[in-house]
Amino acid sequence: MKPLLADKQAFATPLLLYAVDTVGEDLFDLEPETVGQILRRENPKTPQRNINKVNAALGLLQSNLFWQDPITFGITCRTLNRAPRVDIAPPNLDDIMWGITEARLIVEDTDKNKEKFSDSIASYVALLLKMGGIVTTVPTLDFITPPRPTNQYDDPDQSLSVLTNSEDRVKDMESSVGIKMITLLKQIKDLNIDLSEQASKDLEELLEGR
Repeated sequence: MKPLLADKQAFATPLLLYAVDTVGEDLFDLEPETVGQILRRENPKTPQRNINKVNAALGLLQSNLFWQDPITFGITCRTLNRAPRVDIAPPNLDDIMWGITEARLIVEDTDKNKEKFSDSIASYVALLLKMGGIVTTVPTLDFITPPRPTNQYDDPDQSLSVLTNSEDRVKDMESSVGIKMITLLKQIKDLNIDLSEQASKDLEELLEGR
């Protein structure tokens, strides 16, 4: 198995568990640059994207900005979805789906956080759903009321086609999240550290309930 720190496909959650196991609780008081230096001491081949993922995960635990600030929300979603670099490019639906999923895993406060997203974030996500022709409920985006179709169709077959296409798109997006969750779980199990056993059990229970 490729060492986790050097794996560009590593997810933030197992990387954070590894970093906490390596550094201890002091990790939460370190500057982002220091976090990077420590991870590269552990493995010089650690790519910057993995350092960014650890710092994004720490940011979720240190402030409420992910839930309130659209810029922080977008950068964090793209980073958690394994974007190669940090920039202000707007997140797409796949970024958002995974960003919210992993943020909730890290913060472990799903019910409370469902109500935390600001109106500006909710409006942006709703716009992306509308642009994508999604008019049915997206379980991961449970804080959004799906937009109604912009046009009313006289032809019942056309209306059915809109709904079917929307349902198919939602299934594809949720399936992608599920596949990533399984990969994330395997990465945690492969860590072989004290923190990974309980984290694996918690995620297995979560997957069984999906």
